[in-house]
Amino acid sequence: MNNVIKTGKLPKPFVITIEEVLKTVLHRPAYDILKKILLSNITVQRRIDEMSHDVESYLCNYLQTTYFSIQLDESTLPDNEALLLAYIRFVMDQEIHEELLFARTLTTDTRSESIFNVLKDYFTDKAIPLTNIISAATDGAPAMVGRYRGFLSHLKPVYKHKTYVPELFAIHCVINRQHLVAKNLSARLHKSLQLIINATILEFLDDKDLILKEHFIQRKQDIAYSTYLFAKLNEVNLQLQGDNLNLIKTKPIIVAFLVRINLMMQNIGRREFSQFPKLSLMNCQDDDISAYVQHLNVLHTDFKTRFEDILTKTIPQWIINPYSDIEESDIALQEELIGISTNEELKVQFRNGEQQFWLHRDIPVTYPTLWSIARKFLIAFPSSYCVEKGFGTVGSTKIENIGTWSTRKIVWEPQEYGVPQGSIISVALFLVAINDISEGVHNLNIPLLYADDLTIICRSSNSNTIQQLLQDSTNKFTSWSKTSGFRFASNKISLILISRKN
Repeated sequence: MNNVIKTGKLPKPFVITIEEVLKTVLHRPAYDILKKILLSNITVQRRIDEMSHDVESYLCNYLQTTYFSIQLDESTLPDNEALLLAYIRFVMDQEIHEELLFARTLTTDTRSESIFNVLKDYFTDKAIPLTNIISAATDGAPAMVGRYRGFLSHLKPVYKHKTYVPELFAIHCVINRQHLVAKNLSARLHKSLQLIINATILEFLDDKDLILKEHFIQRKQDIAYSTYLFAKLNEVNLQLQGDNLNLIKTKPIIVAFLVRINLMMQNIGRREFSQFPKLSLMNCQDDDISAYVQHLNVLHTDFKTRFEDILTKTIPQWIINPYSDIEESDIALQEELIGISTNEELKVQFRNGEQQFWLHRDIPVTYPTLWSIARKFLIAFPSSYCVEKGFGTVGSTKIENIGTWSTRKIVWEPQEYGVPQGSIISVALFLVAINDISEGVHNLNIPLLYADDLTIICRSSNSNTIQQLLQDSTNKFTSWSKTSGFRFASNKISLILISRKN
């Protein structure tokens, strides 16, 4: 199909197939029929747009009458264009479906209100009630999860006159949270990671940098420890990815890893290295053991804190097994559970798993109270995996006007700078890569770096002095950007002046 769009011609094997069909069915020369079919770039693009519009209309019409969950995020493309992606998950024909709802450009800024307005305008245009959203998954950016001004606060009933979704189930992406935990390195481990990046492969160091090689060898215990730990973090990261993950499957993954961290901490504290096989081959000193135990303890505490809502979330046992002996205080639930326990047809369905059981066509109609609770756990997105995957496949998008039609072309650009995405170590590598961004900044400027957000605080009684100091820092950041390959999103830069004067 890509060749058809680019060249306007069908591939040769495909043409031969059509030619044979036309000769057999119509008994007419295939050439006379094929030459009347328009396959120019514009025609093919127009037909694709028309089919896409039909698919979108069908989807939006269905969403007008059903509940669904949504995940969305914004990202700045290489050409400084801010793009907002939204994916939805819903139940149709006894199956859970995930679809791209829209991709919209943020024309003003990337603040929470702008993001909310884009979503609200789209829902208004498509006549989809905002109250049909039962859960929303976003990353941990303040523009998304801010308590008073975040995107989710516009959906939640924070302001009485803006009560759009009174029972919204808000979820902070579990993958994003795990990345935040993984980047929590001690100063010692952070320095060891820097050595790994600088050295890359030990054999290359013999004739390059003997001092770096010596430091690399001195840190081999840290490297062995970090290698195993990041491998385990990466396993969890992969388990938290995927299109079919729900909250029922997510909680056991989080709980199991917490128990595993605690076991690592106990074993390594008594020099039991079965979980760290490389360390058993090295001469680990007491200081090394103490540093690793301390790091695992910090990791355990941070993990437990960031996932508190998931860990404390009670998943009703009747969702996992409605046929077990369950005590339920709610009378309405008791009556419906009794009805399920005597339904022989559903017992057969339960053999295929709890998800297929709850998606049976009779459940929403016959047991609406149970379904309203089970639905949240089944279709709520535990992460923003879909939008991150979507951004990972998008290059830069440009519009070219051809005649009266607008043709969108995806331009794929190789990654020349930065760090690869998708791995648990990517966050740590990114932090190392931008660690020197504030070097050379005037000492009267205070740089604050959080993830990929940089704030500069400058204080003075003279506005001209502040302007000069900020300009000097801006010039240094521009120079750093040219050498490092990282770009600043101009549409996300803002200046706030705080003064006692009016």
